[in-house]
Amino acid sequence: MQAQFEAALQAEREESARKQEELKAQLQTQQAALEENQSLLRQTQEKVRGMTIKFEETNELLRAVLKFQKE
Repeated sequence: MQAQFEAALQAEREESARKQEELKAQLQTQQAALEENQSLLRQTQEKVRGMTIKFEETNELLRAVLKFQKE
């Protein structure tokens, strides 16, 4: 009886360790994906900033042209 209990307990420990390793691998995969997504977000934000600056510059040029045409 004691041997069966110990065998069952050992089996549970092994299953818990296996699940823990599986969860650890999943977490590492998710962390890598998160880092990649954060990098892509930063790149996108930089592109948007660049586009915004170009838009503002173009807008200023158009205003200058319109002002010039009115004069």
